[in-house]
Amino acid sequence: MAEAWTVVRGKRARRAHQRSGAAAASPPSSSDAALDVEGVQAKDDAPNTGASGGKLRARTEAEVQRAAAARLQAAAAYVARSPFFGALRAALRGKMVLRCGDDGDKEEEEEEDGQRLAVQELVVYGVGSVSTSEPALYQLALAELLAALLPLRGNPWLYDPCLTDSERALVESRGFRLIAHNEMAKRRVCLPTMLYMPHCEVLLYDNVLSANWSAEGLPRVVVLGNSFTRYLDEKGLLGNAANMLQRERSMRHIRASRECGALQETPVPDHKFRVVSAFNDLALMTFASPSSPLPFVS
Repeated sequence: MAEAWTVVRGKRARRAHQRSGAAAASPPSSSDAALDVEGVQAKDDAPNTGASGGKLRARTEAEVQRAAAARLQAAAAYVARSPFFGALRAALRGKMVLRCGDDGDKEEEEEEDGQRLAVQELVVYGVGSVSTSEPALYQLALAELLAALLPLRGNPWLYDPCLTDSERALVESRGFRLIAHNEMAKRRVCLPTMLYMPHCEVLLYDNVLSANWSAEGLPRVVVLGNSFTRYLDEKGLLGNAANMLQRERSMRHIRASRECGALQETPVPDHKFRVVSAFNDLALMTFASPSSPLPFVS
């Protein structure tokens, strides 16, 4: 199987729309939308008699990292104040224990009530190249917000095959632990774990379920990614019979999880987030403990 991952965008990503209402926080400017972590030139402070008004010099690695971290922090602040994040937080609160209270000031974890899951690990797959992609900027910003919101036992894990050395240095500086190799999302979880996978291909979502396909393992899995229901209900959009058969084989465990009653999906509307392809078609998938053994999936 090829090592490269396929990024999936919903239909809404093909058309622009205007964000309604006043923004609660200013987003990073369009020139700063993608994180500059590759040493873009900057003007020196020294005067220059040329028409440019200042001579150009290459930024140092430290300057690049500081600028990138500042843009990421600004993006996180914008996401945190968006109606989208309010909808996501409400969806999470209905399913799991969160670290912060409704007022955003409470530091201690909420009391477990026996009904909600206490997620202890966060794994991030497929955010993309944060130096070239505006959606990736906001997706990584959301990963930081999730890490602060969930009662994790340790720092979150992250993998994307597109990351450059500078990008890897950036995410490590932000507290993420890098996964050393491409797991193809086949991570078997031992603790309640959220797998945040924005716009990954359907096979990767199915691999998550396949790796944890047991009565004990599946309820420990939480997926924040593209809607499973949408994948399952898409008909007449896949082209010829061969494509339909390949897609069906790529989501066998997803289909089985719905048919056996384990899949529980909560849609998370993006509320016309300013970057259309950042969070469109997002949903929260949890899995109930089965009352009978899970079906065999060939």
